[in-house]
Amino acid sequence: MNKPENLSAELYLLNAAFKQSEEYFLIQKIQMQGTVVSSADKNRIKESILKRYSALFMSISLDKNLNAVITCVLSSMQFTSTTISQILSIEDSSVRSLKHRLKKKMDPEVFSLFFEPKDESLKQDVSVHRKKRMPYLWGILGCLLIAAALFLIFSQDGNTQTELGYTAKNDAILDEHRFIRVSEDQSDVEYCLKKGYAPETVALDDLPKKLKREKAGRLTIKIDGTNIMPYRQLMESLWKVGVKSHITNEEKDVENTYHTDSRMVRVWVQGEDMPYHVMYNDFEWICETLESVLSWVPMLDAHGLCLYPMNDDVPYSILQKIAESAWNSNNKQVSMVLSGEEGYDCTILPENRDLSAKFPGYTVRQMESQLLREYNSTEPDVITIDNPLVRVTTTRASLDKIERSDKELRIFTSMRQGRDLWISYDANDVIIADGKVYKCKEIIGMAGCERDIFWSPDYCRFRLCHVFEPLDSDVKEFDLNPDSEKSNWYGVQASAGHNPYEKCMKLEMPYTFDILDKVDSDSQTDALELAAIEYNNDNTMLYFELCLMEPRHVPVFVGNDLTITTKSGSIYNVQKLHGIPMNENFIRHAGYTTTPFRAEFPAITDEIDFVTGSVCGESVTIKGRR
Repeated sequence: MNKPENLSAELYLLNAAFKQSEEYFLIQKIQMQGTVVSSADKNRIKESILKRYSALFMSISLDKNLNAVITCVLSSMQFTSTTISQILSIEDSSVRSLKHRLKKKMDPEVFSLFFEPKDESLKQDVSVHRKKRMPYLWGILGCLLIAAALFLIFSQDGNTQTELGYTAKNDAILDEHRFIRVSEDQSDVEYCLKKGYAPETVALDDLPKKLKREKAGRLTIKIDGTNIMPYRQLMESLWKVGVKSHITNEEKDVENTYHTDSRMVRVWVQGEDMPYHVMYNDFEWICETLESVLSWVPMLDAHGLCLYPMNDDVPYSILQKIAESAWNSNNKQVSMVLSGEEGYDCTILPENRDLSAKFPGYTVRQMESQLLREYNSTEPDVITIDNPLVRVTTTRASLDKIERSDKELRIFTSMRQGRDLWISYDANDVIIADGKVYKCKEIIGMAGCERDIFWSPDYCRFRLCHVFEPLDSDVKEFDLNPDSEKSNWYGVQASAGHNPYEKCMKLEMPYTFDILDKVDSDSQTDALELAAIEYNNDNTMLYFELCLMEPRHVPVFVGNDLTITTKSGSIYNVQKLHGIPMNENFIRHAGYTTTPFRAEFPAITDEIDFVTGSVCGESVTIKGRR
């Protein structure tokens, strides 16, 4: 049988290769999201593992029980019993029983190799470091060698003389952005060079002191590989002086660390006594205890924390403790994602509220219901309109309910949002009804937003409640954010029995669009979409959505050559644009988003054939139905 050290090296190489396979990422998805996979996918995972690891298990004389092989392999990569049981289609208790039998049957060192895995890369790096810096110890006392090895593995103090490149850049928003590049063994140095700034050389043990003197709040650390564990001691020493660590293995994140999408933390919570799966950027690891999670979260420089309770019965108190560890370290964007019937429901955790004390013993699902009750108005004599009619909207959000009283107007919306995107809210939202402006007083559901954007961690449904000044008693309909670059609603029903469609002669929802050439060569597909055509006695209004998947600094241009051609051949020119300027470059309020606007034409009675014009320097023709 192979020696344990040879097995360790062979297993490390096999695991490294397997982690590049599609089957490994499928297992990760099962672990993180509790995804139910088909029998075919399970068989694919089993066959892949058996094919890759069969020679290894033959060499250690383990029986050919496939369940035992699967359990050993996945345990060596620190997958939980729950994940293993899903792949094997057995109960968790069966996996634990199998582990117990294997412990009795296998050599203790071999069992430890699979079920108590150590950081193989760290062990290899320490070995290289030892050979490089202390070769003379091999010929001296064996006990000193063992002590030195243990000292290096557990304390890493042998690296205190390591010199790291260090570059500072003044930036008011990022608290003087600083970054270093360091190899995984923390011995090789690659200096950080930035035009106009000379690097400084700083000893590793002096780095925290220097950052403290300069009142730094964060440090970007570029590392090799995907193993974050060797850097924990460095991160702890930085956090002791109030410096958060942004760990990345992407070179682009060093130069562009202000990009918020590279600094997110996700924690999957199964229960108080169950392991916690943590993800930060491209790094993933398992925390066996809640205390371990609470020690990691504050150290990580992050723009958002998302908590994934794996079932409805997880005590809310666990999530609050993790949330508090983020709040106390000045990370205000905390959310939790609960699995719902239509994908995911996302409930925003209110900032710094001790809900566990107010509602002791609540599960996460019970707390979600409690938070939703806070949306409802407490004013007497409230008039409620469920699913109000809306003549035209330029947003994918749904308007679910309106509550109207003498003290306020509440508008309830829900919005679907994709993974790792940003949504915006604006307390300057306005309602216009009969020429009068009503201001927004409060938005419930977005507590803790940083600046004007909030991180959407997953494919979620966000529920929001906008609280406005009370409408005059004779108002029957209103417009929300008309003629702005934000989401718009036109002709919202505000009175029972009122039909906002009666305002216009005819309303068409053609849903036609034109694909634009990419304004930015690195962008996704852009499009100009015609969402609705409103025929009135005085004018014809075309509602457009300009979808530009570009950064916010890319300018937008809509020309006055926007023209309608009817079926009879008549041609009408645009008279006015609402919401954006005409014949003028303008910068959008956000990148990778949709800019709505209206184009006003003379009154038309003929059927429209097509629309032409210039948008973003490109001639477009919109015709037909999607």
